[in-house]
Amino acid sequence: KLGYHVVGAASSGEQAVALALESEPDIILMDIMLKGEMNGIEAATQIRSETNIPVIFLTAYADESTLNKAKVTQPYGYIIKPFKEIDIHTSIEMALYKHKKELEVLKERDLLYSLAENKENASDIMFVKSNSRLVKLRLGDIYFIEALKDYVVINTLNT
Repeated sequence: KLGYHVVGAASSGEQAVALALESEPDIILMDIMLKGEMNGIEAATQIRSETNIPVIFLTAYADESTLNKAKVTQPYGYIIKPFKEIDIHTSIEMALYKHKKELEVLKERDLLYSLAENKENASDIMFVKSNSRLVKLRLGDIYFIEALKDYVVINTLNT
């Protein structure tokens, strides 16, 4: 109804873990109270330890104890039942956007780490953040650098 494709539903924590690992969805909506030995918090903990799939909890429990247990799993949302369709839609969109941005940061970090490890090529390369992305510049391509208050303008031979 909201334009999302549901890959499956699980009634137990064990099923939720197996389904998440098998189908690798973009996001998981997890009820805290599930059948079986493993509750939703335990299932989310196991899923997060093996994947980077964001989890949003759905629950009727708003007590501090449950909230504190859920927080440890670093969920992307916590929706109290009963909820409206717009609550789900908004939470999913916010979580997906946040997750996308976090993946971009991790990718940039990995790129910088790989550059630091490969020192022989690092001597003539510099990375500059432009429009929330890292851009690789060869030092030999820089014509001049201009400092303007809160900005730095890098003029290259190619532009």
